[in-house]
Amino acid sequence: MNRIAKNRGFSLVELMVAMVISLFLLAGVLSIMINSKKTYNTQSDVNRLQENARYALEFMARDIRMNGYFGCSGNIPEPPADYTLQATNGANGASDSLRISSVDTVADHWIVRQTVANATPLTNGRTTFTNINLAGHLATGDSVIVSDCLGLEVHTRVTVNGTTLTLNEGLSRDFDNGTQTAAAEMRRLVSYTYRISGLDEAGNEDGSANPFVRALFRGNEVVVEGVENMQLRYGIDTDTPEDLIPNRYVTANNINNLPVNSLRITLLMTTIEQRPDVDLNTDTFVLDPDDHGTTAFDPVDDHRRRRVFSMTVQPRNG
Repeated sequence: MNRIAKNRGFSLVELMVAMVISLFLLAGVLSIMINSKKTYNTQSDVNRLQENARYALEFMARDIRMNGYFGCSGNIPEPPADYTLQATNGANGASDSLRISSVDTVADHWIVRQTVANATPLTNGRTTFTNINLAGHLATGDSVIVSDCLGLEVHTRVTVNGTTLTLNEGLSRDFDNGTQTAAAEMRRLVSYTYRISGLDEAGNEDGSANPFVRALFRGNEVVVEGVENMQLRYGIDTDTPEDLIPNRYVTANNINNLPVNSLRITLLMTTIEQRPDVDLNTDTFVLDPDDHGTTAFDPVDDHRRRRVFSMTVQPRNG
């Protein structure tokens, strides 16, 4: 009888106490797992947001610094008016857009170059250039710039047929730098418009008021997703005489023909995915205030994180 009493199991009270303790331990483990997952998502989202902002700003800065490069003639103070930096102000807090122009300087793209030993001269009145390696980078309807260190001219709507390039009108003069190091050249003129537009969940452009996410476009190509708003401010020099140092930043509508020394880009970045564990974001963002007031932008209330990033770039010409 004593042996039987010693082998008895746990009582109901003991089992209940053990279950309660186990539940507390399990709750602690689950809490750690949930917090770890939330921390991971937060770090991942913020890192991706910052990386997207860095990439977008540096990508734009590279093109802005090249704006107005038209070969040796880039040293001339007055570039063609149609190919200076051209910003369009968005209305009522909407995103601005920016048009950038330069010659195509990619190494393997086509070029007609006049040097002392070159048998393909850029001569007065010439319209047709044969046996040109177009490399698939020039098409009918494109524009080209012909330049030397004395000046340049733009030829629009060229015709391309195989390896033959035909201008719509002849060159106005001889382009030849003689013994100078920089050659007279004819290159493709490239113009890009940076703008903000929406994307649907499949990654197609969505121009509706409430797309899945907004992105930075360069022409019709997406540069990076998660750019919700872009504001542009021109740094102008109001000193007399000019000291080439900007002392005011204004919108494109308020430059008033003053010298432009820099361009400040401000981006409102957002995470791509909504997180149920992120508080509802109801913030209104003030983007890059200037002398003429602030630009307030109120995005759709959702469960995304947002940050404002800014960079100042010195363009080749304003």
